[in-house]
Amino acid sequence: MNDLTKGNISKNLLMFAIPSMISGVVTRALATIDTIMLGQILGEIGLAATGSTSSFITVISAVFWGLTAGFGIHMAFLLSCKSYQRAKRALFSHIITILTLTLICSGLVLALQRPIFSLLKINGEIYDFSRQYYVIYFLGLPLYMFNNLGNQFFLATGNSRLPMRIAFCSGFGNVILNYLFIVIFRLGVVGAAIATVLVSLLTAIYRALMIARELKHLECEQRVAFRPDFAEIKKIWLLGLPCMIQQFVMYLSSATIQPSINALGPASIAAYSVCLSFYDIVATMFQSSSLGMSTYAAQCVGKRKPELISRGFLASVRQGLLISLPFIALLLIFPDAIGSLFLKNPSSETTALIIEYVYTCIPFIVLVVFNNLFHNFFRGMQKPVFTMLTTIIYSFTRICTTFALIPHLAMTGVFYGFVLAWGVEFTVCMTLYLSKKWKSQELLA
Repeated sequence: MNDLTKGNISKNLLMFAIPSMISGVVTRALATIDTIMLGQILGEIGLAATGSTSSFITVISAVFWGLTAGFGIHMAFLLSCKSYQRAKRALFSHIITILTLTLICSGLVLALQRPIFSLLKINGEIYDFSRQYYVIYFLGLPLYMFNNLGNQFFLATGNSRLPMRIAFCSGFGNVILNYLFIVIFRLGVVGAAIATVLVSLLTAIYRALMIARELKHLECEQRVAFRPDFAEIKKIWLLGLPCMIQQFVMYLSSATIQPSINALGPASIAAYSVCLSFYDIVATMFQSSSLGMSTYAAQCVGKRKPELISRGFLASVRQGLLISLPFIALLLIFPDAIGSLFLKNPSSETTALIIEYVYTCIPFIVLVVFNNLFHNFFRGMQKPVFTMLTTIIYSFTRICTTFALIPHLAMTGVFYGFVLAWGVEFTVCMTLYLSKKWKSQELLA
C-alpha cells in the first residue's frame, strides 16, 4: 500500500495525482475526439441524439458511482489498518452487490424506455437515433460499473498508475473502434454505442485479472470465500448511501433541466453538449487532482494522524488551482476556435451560445475546484453526509434559478443557473469546513 501520510505530503499528493491527471486528460481528450467525430460526421442531429439522453444516463451511472465511492472509502480505511481479511470480504461483497443491482437496473430502464423518452421530451427528428444509442449503452451498464469498482479498489491501495494505464488503453481503443464503426462501417450512433460497450468489456476483463493479482499480496489467516458478507455490505452502504444520494441529486438536477433544453431545439441541445465538454476539460484536471484527498484523509483516520489533515487539505487546494487555471485561461482566450472543432457546420445560434457559456460560466469554475475538493475531503473523513447536504443545496438552487430564468432568457438562464448554484454550494462547503464539524469524536479525543 502506498502510504500518503509519510514524508513530504505535498509531494505525495502530487505524485498520486499526476497519473490520475494524465489518465484524466487522455480520457477527456479522446472523449472530446469522439464528440468531434460525431459532430463532424453526423452533424448536429447525431450530436443531439447522443446528448438528449446523456443527463438520464449520467443520473443512473452516478447512483452506482456513489455506492462504489463508499466502498473506496471503506477499502482505504481497512487497508491502512492492515485488516486484509475484512478488505477481501468487502471487495467480494461489493462485486456481487454491484453486478446484481446493475443487471436489475438495466432491465428496468430498457423496459421503461418509452415513458422515459416522453419525460425527456425527445422529439421525432432524433428519436430513433437516441433510442438506438440508449438501448445499446444500457446493455453494457454492469461493465461500466465494474470498471469503476476496479478503479476505486486501486485508488484505495494508493495505486493511481494502473488506472492511468487502463485509461490510456481504453481511450485509444474507443477512438479506434469509433472510427471503425462510424466511418468505415457507417453505423452512425449505433457504432458509437457498440464501441463503448466493447471497450468496456475488454477493460473489465483486464481489471478483474489485475484485482486477482493484487489480492495475492494481501496475507490472511484463512481463506476468504467469494460470497456476500452482510456486515461489510452494511458498512459500505452506510458510507455509500450518502454518496449515492449526493450523486443522484446532483445529476438529477441536470436531468430535470434537460427536457427544457431539448424543447429549445437541436441548436440549443448541440450547444449544451459542447458546453458540457468544455466544462469537462477543466473538471478532468481538478477532479483528478483532488482524488488523492479521499485516500489521504482516510489514511489519516486509519493511522490516527489527525494533525496531518489540514496540511494535506491546503496542499490539495494549491495543487488544484495551479492545475486548473491554465485550462480556464485557454478556453477564455479561444472559445470560438475550440467550439468550432465540435461541429461540422455550426449554426450562428449554436456558436453564439457556446461563446456566451464560456464568458458567463468558465471563470466561476474556480468555485467548483474548491467544491470538488471539499467533497473528496468530507468523504475521506467518513462524513459523506456533508457532501450529500451541500450537493442537495446546489441542485435545489440550480433547478429553481434555471426554471425561473429560462422562460425569459432561454439558454442564458441555464448558464446563470450554473453560476449561482456553484456560488451557493461554495459558501455552504466553506462554512462546514471552518466549523470543524467533520472531526469525529475519535479524532477529537
